[in-house]
Amino acid sequence: MHDVLRDMALWIAFEQKSKILVQEYVSSIAKWTDARRISLWRLNIEAFTESLSCPYLPTTTLLVRDSDLVRFPNNFFRSMCALIVLDLSRNENLIELPAEIGELVNLQYLNISFTSIKTLPIEVKKLRLLRILRFEDMLDLQNIPKGVISCLSSLQMFCWFSYSSAEAYHVDISLLQELEGLEHIKDISLMLSSVDCIDKLFSSPKLKACVTSLRIRCPKECSSLVIDISSSTMKRMKILQIIGCKSLKELRFCGTEDDQEMPNNLPSCLEFLYSRKCPIKDLTWFIRVPSLLWLTIGECPSLTEVIACDIGSSEIKEAFDIFPNLGRMVLVNLPSLKNICRQAIPFPSLKSMWIWDCPNLRNLPFDLETVWDSSYRLLLNLIVRARTEFEDNRDKDLQTVDFE
Repeated sequence: MHDVLRDMALWIAFEQKSKILVQEYVSSIAKWTDARRISLWRLNIEAFTESLSCPYLPTTTLLVRDSDLVRFPNNFFRSMCALIVLDLSRNENLIELPAEIGELVNLQYLNISFTSIKTLPIEVKKLRLLRILRFEDMLDLQNIPKGVISCLSSLQMFCWFSYSSAEAYHVDISLLQELEGLEHIKDISLMLSSVDCIDKLFSSPKLKACVTSLRIRCPKECSSLVIDISSSTMKRMKILQIIGCKSLKELRFCGTEDDQEMPNNLPSCLEFLYSRKCPIKDLTWFIRVPSLLWLTIGECPSLTEVIACDIGSSEIKEAFDIFPNLGRMVLVNLPSLKNICRQAIPFPSLKSMWIWDCPNLRNLPFDLETVWDSSYRLLLNLIVRARTEFEDNRDKDLQTVDFE
């Protein structure tokens, strides 16, 4: 937050007699005793060597981020039973939660994303009022004890997801079964890597209706994968990542290519599509996903065209519903790619495009109207990289284009 905005927010809070403590580079916890909301950044480890003198703290919100903490001292949370929000995200050295976290019986929000925690303590099952549980980009998280999630009867949002390309642990089928049994669950983000888990998800109407972010890493024993992403089943999905493997020979999206009602049956909320090492030949049907903001395709050797159909030029000029919100396109290491589209497309929202290691790509689907608006202001920052072409220094068809 900008310094001026933060000072204004703290002044307003002070005028309303809200007891808020916001501090960076904390070295002492002496000021904690009366604060109801505490935000600590870049915490000094020595701050937690002190014992809290007050047996009960009225604190309802505790944010501790970007610190060097490895673990919390014993009995640290026992004086904080009023906590409703606990955010410990981005403490990269934090490796465990203390068992007494189960005594935070009023806790409704727990975020331990971007930490190095390897397992959840079994005592988390006592948090019956917990509504939001977030584990994002936790590459070390290996285990959620069985029965913990099913005990969180108030849980509405569960997020175990990674946005990075690094290898991460994925959920097992027992966890899916526990999530399916929760009465109030509405928002689920998952990573799947086994045939059983994939089958379980796509056979469960409840799970499909709740999924907002989905990452599928195709298992080695899987040669064919069918994914049903129609709007009638995946009603809330915003992020879809599909990472293939060498044994995957076929990837098919149910309810798209063979469906005559395709434009009305595609996911209406999908914003981010990431596909890597998958046997796809084109993604023509995605032109009718109006919500798509970001498209990333990499290491798909069979992809020859992004949009394979012929679209009349007059139709393109009128049909601004083709990628109306697409802001970024990334195409990486696609040796067979020859066309993005056979004709120019308006791309009304496109801000950047990255093309890297696509040696057979010779044309880009742009005209002057795509790049400049009526005021001659720049709409598009186009960055094209074709490493093979530059290294060989033989072909000048593809060059770096950077409008300034």
